[in-house]
Amino acid sequence: MAGAGEARKYLRTPVQARVEIRLDSGVLVEGHSRDLSLRGVWFSTDRSLPIGNLTRVRITLDTNLGQIRIESAGRVVRDDDGGVAIEFVNVGSECEQHLRRVVEDAPEEGAEYEGAYEAFVHH
Repeated sequence: MAGAGEARKYLRTPVQARVEIRLDSGVLVEGHSRDLSLRGVWFSTDRSLPIGNLTRVRITLDTNLGQIRIESAGRVVRDDDGGVAIEFVNVGSECEQHLRRVVEDAPEEGAEYEGAYEAFVHH
């Protein structure tokens, strides 16, 4: 977590969405997101994933207008507290637009600013 005095620069918002992580080995890990930012997602799972492991990430959000899917390459950057943090890698422009809409259009009450993602994941 971000320490006192750290600059906060990425908007992080609580988002309940289905998350599917496909490891390079082909193993599928599923869970539900706790929060989402432009840099990554934290999701709950009872599986442990190796830090640094490259993945494919699929987040499925149910909205009033139907489902939105966000897909990206990712990297496991944290594994604790009953969940895993995935940093997005090479997000396509369409997925980035979806992420921006979800994160930046979140109600002020539900959103909090996230410190530099590197600090969050203890690089």
